[in-house]
Amino acid sequence: MRNLLAGAVVALTLAGCAVQPPSALTDEELRDYSGMMQDRSWYDVGGETRPLVEPTLIPAGDMEQVLNDCELSFEACALTFIAEPGDIGYLSSSELSYVYDYYASELVPCLATEGLTLGIAPTRAEFTHAGWISWDPYTELGADLPPSRAEGIREKCPPYPPMPFSGAYG
Repeated sequence: MRNLLAGAVVALTLAGCAVQPPSALTDEELRDYSGMMQDRSWYDVGGETRPLVEPTLIPAGDMEQVLNDCELSFEACALTFIAEPGDIGYLSSSELSYVYDYYASELVPCLATEGLTLGIAPTRAEFTHAGWISWDPYTELGADLPPSRAEGIREKCPPYPPMPFSGAYG
């Protein structure tokens, strides 16, 4: 009976330590994303006076049609309508930390067991600062791996963690 009780206590303790799914973009991260995308759009379309408009997030697949139907000036439309962050692979800091943890604790060690060595990984702060997956251990492996070997490695060492969030990736 004592062992059963001890097992239950350990199980409850471990359940509290389970990896929590990452959170979506915070309001601050969403504002930063929207501002960055407006800056990119303004860089692409230019013009003399940048319109001050409130951004509207839309599915990336709807972007072309929405811009074609827009009755504002082209510049204002380009700054107003912004693709949903998850549709284009933009991730929250929490989501990027989740990917970084997978790379550091599972993917890189798995690749090492396959006899593959990688360069120096970025720090967590460098990796999570970008908003995008800025480093991928697989890109360091190069094209010199025979396709059958590369496929076998991908099966043993999945390039991405299970994604418990809506961000697009890889």
